[in-house]
Amino acid sequence: MLLCAALLIGGASIAPADELADALKRQPSPESLAAALPLLADPAQRNQIRSTIQDLKPYPAKDLTALLSHSQLAVRLGALEILEEKAGGDFGYNPWTEPTHPDNEAPLALWKKWSQSTDESPQKSSRLLSEEQRHAYLRDLLSDDSNKSARARRMLEADGLSSVGFLE
Repeated sequence: MLLCAALLIGGASIAPADELADALKRQPSPESLAAALPLLADPAQRNQIRSTIQDLKPYPAKDLTALLSHSQLAVRLGALEILEEKAGGDFGYNPWTEPTHPDNEAPLALWKKWSQSTDESPQKSSRLLSEEQRHAYLRDLLSDDSNKSARARRMLEADGLSSVGFLE
C-alpha cells in the first residue's frame, strides 16, 4: 500500500506485472528494475515480481544497489526488500531518508561493497530473516509508524511459516 501511495503521489504509471516480468527476463536493466520494484507493494503482483528478480541470472546486485539512490521512495523500498533477502540485513540503510543524507552514506558504501563482493548468483537461504531481523520487524510492526509497520508486515509475510512460529 505504501509503495502504491508513493507512486500515486509521483504520478507514475505502472505496467502490468506480466509485462514487466517479461521485460526483466529478456533484458534486465536498471530502468526495467526501477519500473518493476514498486509493484512489490501490490499483494497480487508481489510474488511474480519478487521471484522474477530473485531468479535473474546473473543476479543484478549492482543495479539493485544503485537503485537505493533512486529519487522515488517506492523504488528504494523495493530495492532494499529484494537486497535484504540476499544479504540477510539492511546495513543500516534508511529508505525513507534521502539517499544523499549523511545518515545513508555509510550504509550505501556497505551496500556497494557487498554488491561488488557478491558472486553473480548468490544462494538463497532456507530462512529469509535472521532472529535479529525478526525481532526488529516485530518492533516495527508494533510501532506507531504506519510505513514501518506495513513494511515489517510484508517482510514477515515473505518469510512465511518461519515467522509464524516466531510470532507465536
